[in-house]
Amino acid sequence: MFEESFNMNDLHSENFDLCRICLSEPEADRRLKFLHVLKNNESYFQLNLQIEELLGIKIESNDIKPKIVCENCYKSLFSWFEMKKKAQESQIVINYIATKKVLNKT
Repeated sequence: MFEESFNMNDLHSENFDLCRICLSEPEADRRLKFLHVLKNNESYFQLNLQIEELLGIKIESNDIKPKIVCENCYKSLFSWFEMKKKAQESQIVINYIATKKVLNKT
């Protein structure tokens, strides 16, 4: 099914500059910005770690695979990261409330 909807010959990039997630090419859309996955130094949101944790894709500096992501995929990843963080914080509150209710019943 993948082969039917996507032709490998459609990838014109000879130097393998593609979004690691959606396969967008910088040369196909010059308005679209791309970020290098391993050069992202924000301690709050480490892009390579989030790609691995959220998508199961490990990006290593010594492989030949693409190491960039487009801004659209970056925004989606960041939204999922924020949602995951919010859910974890909510679970702390829910666990506290549940524990308090159990203690009050005894």
